[in-house]
Amino acid sequence: YISFSLALSLEHLYGLTNQEKFNSLNGCGRITKKSYKWLFRYSVHSTFGKSLDDVYRIFLRWTRVELEDGRFLYDATMAFRRIRSYATWLDKYGKQLHDPPLNDDDMKVAQNVLKFTHSYDKHGRLVMWRNLPKIEIEEHKKLSPIQIFRAAAWYVHFAMFDESAEKHGLIMVVSFSESDKLPWVLAQEFRVNVSIQGLTLKASNINLVNIIYTNVKIPWLRSMWGSLWFLMPTYVQESFNFYEDGRREVAELVGDDYVPEDFGIDKGRNCLENA
Repeated sequence: YISFSLALSLEHLYGLTNQEKFNSLNGCGRITKKSYKWLFRYSVHSTFGKSLDDVYRIFLRWTRVELEDGRFLYDATMAFRRIRSYATWLDKYGKQLHDPPLNDDDMKVAQNVLKFTHSYDKHGRLVMWRNLPKIEIEEHKKLSPIQIFRAAAWYVHFAMFDESAEKHGLIMVVSFSESDKLPWVLAQEFRVNVSIQGLTLKASNINLVNIIYTNVKIPWLRSMWGSLWFLMPTYVQESFNFYEDGRREVAELVGDDYVPEDFGIDKGRNCLENA
């Protein structure tokens, strides 16, 4: 179902999900295990000040195509397939995000311990930065896998509901180092990364424009990512870029003045000239 009207597309999308819910009822018309995901009982939209309608709308806008006359076409059928994947992901992992609900404490773990931050580049794109060399290993060791999962899920959902990311896309920049602590950190986060990648790449509305790894001078790191390669769609594989330094490439992509001062790529305000 394709329409110029977001409102009509939303109505049709609800119809598709209600039909799916009805089809999953048992012979007595009772809810089955397959039906539960359509209740969105673990949805985190309220954490970000959104409604369930907003959840449906972000998936519809993910499908939109702008025509030459400036109008948009929305594909409710395509949105349904993606929101079904999201509902399945929530049903599998969402309980960990609901008791207690995602909150500012999860954001603080992401920023203060896991060293995530975000900004917007010269094109208005949301840029997620992760500065691995700045991780304090003793603080990281205090985190449980669920805490790491919740912190990462907070940022993914932040991106899902961010208007700039929706309109212009998302860039991920990760700074590495040759520190002895790096293998330990990556090993601790490996299982979490698999579930978070499942959300980001296959069950969200995120338009992933580029993924950049800087300061990558470690042969085993490329080998490790090779083991995750088969989990990624082709378009995501093509978005990955590994650089031994990366200062120039990051500055050219997001704008030199838009790189955080303290980001771990040995960057000064004039990194294009200094690279």
